[in-house]
Amino acid sequence: MTEPENEPVSIIFLSCDLTGSTKYKQRQDLREPWQKAFLQFYREFPQRIAMTQVELGTDLEFQLWKPIGDELIYSCVVRAEADVYDAVRVWLKAMRDYELQSLDGTDMGTKGGAFIATFPGPDSRSSVPRSPDSEVSDRPVITLNREALKLQNNDAFVYDYFGPSIDTGFRVIGKCTPRYFTLSVEVALAILGLSVVGTAAGGTDVVPNTDNFLLREFVELKGVWGERPYPIVAIDTRHDDPVNQAYSAFERRGTVHEIYALVKACYDSYDVGNPPSQLYLPVAVIDHFKRAPGEDPLKAFVEPSAAGAEQIADDEPEDASDDLGDDLDFGMPRKREISEGFLLGDHQIHGYVPDGAVLCGGLGDGGTDPYLPPDSCNSGGPDVVDFDPSHRDACVPCADIWNELPD
Repeated sequence: MTEPENEPVSIIFLSCDLTGSTKYKQRQDLREPWQKAFLQFYREFPQRIAMTQVELGTDLEFQLWKPIGDELIYSCVVRAEADVYDAVRVWLKAMRDYELQSLDGTDMGTKGGAFIATFPGPDSRSSVPRSPDSEVSDRPVITLNREALKLQNNDAFVYDYFGPSIDTGFRVIGKCTPRYFTLSVEVALAILGLSVVGTAAGGTDVVPNTDNFLLREFVELKGVWGERPYPIVAIDTRHDDPVNQAYSAFERRGTVHEIYALVKACYDSYDVGNPPSQLYLPVAVIDHFKRAPGEDPLKAFVEPSAAGAEQIADDEPEDASDDLGDDLDFGMPRKREISEGFLLGDHQIHGYVPDGAVLCGGLGDGGTDPYLPPDSCNSGGPDVVDFDPSHRDACVPCADIWNELPD
């Protein structure tokens, strides 16, 4: 996850899954440990992606999103319809070449699919603490997630994506077969749109080969699109087989133009104010895809907190007191939380306290006191102790804040 946190971006996710792997692991006639074939997959398939990029002359940046058993899922930022098409054709060729050159004699094959998600809305990024005992704060989870995303500390957190497009994407990929590489509505729309609209308008030099695109089926995907039948568009990866060519005359439904009209109608039916998925392609040929997603839905959301709870309500009696005592804690971070955040994070304090002040710098010797690093926001101000690298003194405002924090 190297893309800027708040920059609107669409990302294509592509899956390559080994077929026949369970049976292969239980074969008794193998001359080599079955594990070797899978370790080769984890190493050689990524290399195949890189080699295919060179062969096809593309410069997209593929990154591993997650391995799931015998499946590898990569992500790639896309900014135009041509990027979507290039990502898919690189992926398909890499899968095909890997299957022919590395899986020969194993009885295994490949299958996969692709989907697109858009951030920061309708889809989102998440951070999950790696250690179960590292999350000790009771501060609002949206705030904690936002700070962790800015921190980008891979030692302390696992960073991931979640959202309706991700949910739909996994269900679409679940419909793939060794022959049919399945596409979400958004992936199909971008590629077919480039073929049908972009090429006709003369706005692109890229002419996608869509001869092997077909409407596979309509299925109700649990929780997706109000349970309405979802069109599964696929690419026939084995179209060159003579038997498959004979079957295709009976299997195909609709022309490329008709399939494009179908996925466009589905996409256009999404609620503009709260779409389950969206394409954002800032350098697209089709202007409709240039529309940036709405503002991050979590940006303006304020979680319930006790801030301001000490104020007297308008309908309170005149003799009501706003003194709630010294023993109540309204969400101020504890010294222990800041210390642990420092040790598990990047050795910098990032904790905010309710009055808006910020503890600058890191912790001093022994992890007990804050100190003022050079050129910090409070350095050199009135009543501020200058930073002393030998003593690691704290600036006066931070020292005062630190002393007010609960243990």
